[in-house]
Order: sequence, then C-alpha cells, then structure tokens
Amino acid sequence: MKALIRKDLRLLAPYWWLILPGHVLFSANGVISPEFLFWIGVALAASFTVGLAVIDWRFDADRFVAALPVDRPAQVRARYVGAIGAAVLGTALYVAYGSVIVAAFPARLGWRTGAGAWNSPEGIAVFFLVAAALVLILLPLLFRLGLVRGIWSFGFVALAVMAVAISRVSNAGAEAPSQALVEELAVFVDDRGAAVAWPLVLASLMGLIWLSARLSIAGFRSREL
Repeated sequence: MKALIRKDLRLLAPYWWLILPGHVLFSANGVISPEFLFWIGVALAASFTVGLAVIDWRFDADRFVAALPVDRPAQVRARYVGAIGAAVLGTALYVAYGSVIVAAFPARLGWRTGAGAWNSPEGIAVFFLVAAALVLILLPLLFRLGLVRGIWSFGFVALAVMAVAISRVSNAGAEAPSQALVEELAVFVDDRGAAVAWPLVLASLMGLIWLSARLSIAGFRSREL
C-alpha cells in the first residue's frame, strides 16, 4: 500500500508549483469572512481526492495499475489513507490561516464575531469531520461509476445535503452553517461530557470510514476497467 500512496504523490508532483501558491491564494480570500474561510478550506482539502481522480482519468492510471499484480482493495485503501491524510493537513492549514488572518486584520468588522472556529476543539473537529465526510461520500461514487458519472452523482448528493443543512441552520437560528454545526457538537460534548462524547465522535468516524471503504471496494471490484 505504501507504494500506491507514493504513486499518488508522484502523480501530483508535477503540479506542486500550481497547487501550493493556488492554495495560499484561495485561502487568502478567506479574509472576507470566517464562514468563507471554513468552506474554502473544506473544498481545498477535498481537492486532493478530486485532483487524483482527474489525473487517473486523464492518463488511464486505473487501467495501468489494474494490469499490475496489485489487488483492488489495496488500491482503495491507499486512496483512503491519502484522502484522510489530506483532511488532516487541510485542518491544520485551516487553523494556521485563521490565526494569521486574525493577527493581520485584528480590527476587521467581519471577523469580530464567529471567528473562533479554528481555535476551539469543536470548531477544529467540525472542519475535519466535514472535510472527511465529503471524501467518504465521494470515493464510493468514483470507484463505482468513474470520474464523470461519479462527480455528477456526488453533485446531486451534495445538493440534498446542503438543503438539509440550510434547513437545520434556519431552525437553529444560527448565523451560518458551520456555526450551527459547531454549536451542535458543543452541546453534544457538554451533555455527555468530554470523556464520553469525543470517543463516540471518533467511533462514529471510524464506522463511516469502514462503511465507505467497503462500498468503494465492492464498487471497484464490479467496475470494468
């Protein structure tokens, strides 16, 4: 599996000159508002998985790897390790960008309220969970349907999730979706206590990763390359 992860990183290597400055420039736009920084950070964390899928499709990498003595479950597991690793890195960068923007623009009106998501355990956890959830939904679709149909299917799922999220925000009276999620997690932690709540969150995440990976493996096995 390590060789497959190195393969994915090598596929991205020719594009680091574009990825690194692009990431900084997109994140700099987060100065507009904390909410914008949150969602652009989530999108950038998920772009690792989408970018690899595009490169695989462009160069027929899936067919090449399928011709090698590597089983398909190993390919799926390697992609999941990379995707979760990207979510972890994206979370760290979200915290860093938020801290830098607050230090650089301490008096900016749009940052006086709701700007603490990246310096609270609940805010950091929500960012990571949302970024991870995106790829956990996306990967089974990509492995089963391929790039084009997988992206279209993910778009429909994302629209449905957004509709539910907007409805919950309206009902909760929160100012923004990310704020509502952070508040819900904070209430959950307060009600059950940190010693119980955080292990439950971790266990739920591990269960979702397992289920998503099983769906991806089953879909990839049945897909003709």
